This record gives sequence, C-alpha cells and structure tokens, in this order.
Amino acid sequence: MSLAPLALTCAVALCCSACSDSTPSSDTRGGEGLVVDAGDARVVEAGADSGDASADAAVPMGVIAKSVTGNSAVRDRRLAIDNKGNIYFCARANGEIDFGGKLHKNSGEDALLVAFDAALNYRWSKSFGGTDADRAFAVDTDDAGNVYVVGNFKKTMDVDGTQLTADGDTLDIFAVSFDSSGTLRWAKRFGGSGHDSARGVSAVPSGGATIGGSLDGAVSFGTHTVDSGAVPGGFVARLDDKGDVLWARGLVSTVSVDVAALARGANGSVVAAATFDGTLDPGKGSLTNSGGEDGLLVAYDAQGATLWQRAWGDDKGLRAHDVTSDGSGNLFVVSSLVGTIKHGSATLVGSGIADACVLAFDSAGQPTWGKNLAPASGASARLYGVAWSGSQLVVVGALRGSLTFGGQSYSTDAQVIAGGLIVTFDASGTAGWSRLYDASRLDAELTGVAARGARVYVTGSLFGKASFEGVPLESKNAGGPDTLLLSFEGP
Repeated sequence: MSLAPLALTCAVALCCSACSDSTPSSDTRGGEGLVVDAGDARVVEAGADSGDASADAAVPMGVIAKSVTGNSAVRDRRLAIDNKGNIYFCARANGEIDFGGKLHKNSGEDALLVAFDAALNYRWSKSFGGTDADRAFAVDTDDAGNVYVVGNFKKTMDVDGTQLTADGDTLDIFAVSFDSSGTLRWAKRFGGSGHDSARGVSAVPSGGATIGGSLDGAVSFGTHTVDSGAVPGGFVARLDDKGDVLWARGLVSTVSVDVAALARGANGSVVAAATFDGTLDPGKGSLTNSGGEDGLLVAYDAQGATLWQRAWGDDKGLRAHDVTSDGSGNLFVVSSLVGTIKHGSATLVGSGIADACVLAFDSAGQPTWGKNLAPASGASARLYGVAWSGSQLVVVGALRGSLTFGGQSYSTDAQVIAGGLIVTFDASGTAGWSRLYDASRLDAELTGVAARGARVYVTGSLFGKASFEGVPLESKNAGGPDTLLLSFEGP
C-alpha cells in the first residue's frame, strides 16, 4: 500500500507591533503582507484583517496557524494548556501522521497526545493503543505541568510499555498521566462487561484528576463500584496523583445519562456537564427530563459529596457539549438547542432544527445569563468547545448556512459542509468579536479551545482552502480533513 506524503504547513500572521511573551520573538512587525516560501512552511506577515469572512473592527492579534496532514483520519480534537503556556493536543487517529518531530503509524485507531510550546512548536508526542479502536477524548494539566488524558480502548492498549487489557470484547475506560517532558507516570484501566468510556477530565491543581463519562452496567473504580443496571449511565471519579481512586459517583437515570465534560469549580469542587433522559437523583433531589434529552450540571466537593445540581431542557431534546469556569467559580456551558428553554430571566427560542446556546451559571449553580445562536432557516450552528480567556468567553464550533451574531452577518458557501466559527462574550453575556473561517471546498470545523490569559488556542479540521487573519492554509490530505491548530490574542 502506498502512503500519501506527510506535510506540515505553518504560518504566522503578525497583527500587532508588540505581542506577548507567548508569541515568537519574530512576531514584532506589522504592515504590508509578506510571504516567504520555505518548502512546505509558509510564513505570512499580515496587517489588519486580510479577506476573512468577517469584517468587524476587532482583529485577533499575533495569529499563528498550522495545518497537519498525512495518510490519517483524525477525530475528536481537544486542547489543554499548562501554567507555562505549553499546549497539549489529544485526538484519535487512524493511519500515519507526523506533527513535526515523530512519525506515528497507528495500528487501527489509536489515542494521540502531542505537546507544543506556546508558539505551537513541536515538543513531543505519544500514540498509544493496540490493534482495535483506541480513542482519546479529553486532556488537562495540573499546576506542576503533569498531563492527564482519558478515553476508551478495546482489547489491549500499550501505553509506553504499560499494558492495559479490556474486559472481553467491549470498550473500557483508560486514564493516563505523563509529566511535562512526556515520561509516563501511570496508566489505569476501568471497565466492566459493557461498553464504558471516559469523555471528560479535570486536573486537580495539586495533582490527580477527576474523570467522567458513560458506562453500561457495573464498573469497579478501585474499591468503589458504580452500577447503571440495565440502562446506560454516567460516572464521575476522583483519582489521586498516583492514579488511585479516591471516590466514584454514579449518575443513573431510568433511561440514560452521558457525562460529556468536566470543569474546576469553586473551592476545590468539580462540575460535570451531562445529558440525561428519564428521571434521576444526582444527590440533591429527583430530576425528570422535559420530554427529550435534557442538559445537566452537577457539582461535587473534593470528597465527592453533591453540592448542587441544575437541569435545563425542552420537549425537543438537546445535549450538553462542554463546560468551563472563569477561575472565580462562574460556569459556562455550550449546548445544542432545538425548542424553547427558560434560563433564569432569559427565554431562548430554537428554530426547531439545529441551534446552539451558551448558558452561564454562578458558583452555586444559579443561572445568570443565556444566549442562543439562531441561524437562518435551513441553516445549522453547532458549538463544541468553550474557554475563559482573560476577560472574555471564547466559544468555537461550526456553521452551515447563514447566521447573525453581534451585528455581524455570516454565510457559508452552498458547497461547504461547515465553516469554522468563533464567537465571544464578556462576563455579562454581551456579544463580542466573532469570526467565520469558511473553507473553499468542504469543511473547517473548530472543535477544541484552550486559553491562558489573553492567548487563545483553537483546534479543528480543515478540508479545502481558508484564510485565518491573512494566513492562507490549504489541506493536502485528499482523503479527508487536515488538523488545524490556531493561536491568537483576542482583541
């Protein structure tokens, strides 16, 4: 079998006269656009907005953009950032790919972890798995720079020489930790006779992590057992710095529960964002869905006791996708929206097809504000990731069709599957700057976002040609999208 050539395309757009320490030292000049070719690498120095789909006055600064291609299908791209500004990318990959320093030849679908510095220069990478489906879904870091990755695997998984074995021919949970230089600290497996998966992770600042996801039946987390019975359920479990389980809690309803993401809450707590159907009691009383699937937040203290719970939904059904906090305990959730929901004083009305919304809560779980993205008739908007950056909330996703946000109108080409969407809000929910990156051929979805201070990092897919604040990128993987990495400072 012949393999497609590997390529890494990178570019830097300079939109400021003095960028932060997290940008390369060469990012110091603005002015007219200058293109320098160096093999597959292109460096573009641009002034203000250079032909992107948006035209608002607010321009992201110090833009760095890279696309990574190979004979590989990469999915479920997510990001995390440590206290030193290093970036960690996780995904599941099938095939051959090189992010800049190591060629990974994945046998089947493997979990992938890649470390970059603040300027998106390659540091190290790991792929781990076996001969079957092995998938990484979430990544986070603690204050010491240790990295935590979670997902699922089937049959066997090799993590830097540590062997994990699943229970039978079903999916089991894995949680692994590396130090900041890429040395494996520990690897753990949890599972039962059904399909089990970890979808979210939130590192404990002093070391260890809380993980969350879905399970089917009984699963042992150390000496703790969570049993969903005959229906799919959710779980949240706290691991110490050695990967040993401190506590585990189940989220079990009469129909189904799925934990999608976790975030640090106030005073050492952790908050799980989930989707549920039926009736359940997370610890503070019974909740029943509104007719379809509903969204759910549950906060646990450091010992695993339920602090509060909050559900939202309509009779059409929706799903919670991601959650983040602002460091003061305020929480922000991105969710799908089809019908009408009441969120505090806000009433959010969906189009009945495929809208998205951002919901804000205070540290006690009380709704503070909510905003919906309502695209034009026949269009769809999806929000996948959310991060707090300095004084603004950054939300990423995808748009197909037309949308008006914050006074700006966006529209994708009729032949495009989706364009990559960034929208921002201030702490009170006022719309800020926004962007649509519309690939010329098929796809430019944005799926993950992380931030430290004003510096924001975004990942997603690119299939075709697109311009990112004057940085032109074009995918080279004929069989599917390239992986996109984008960094900037918000206006």
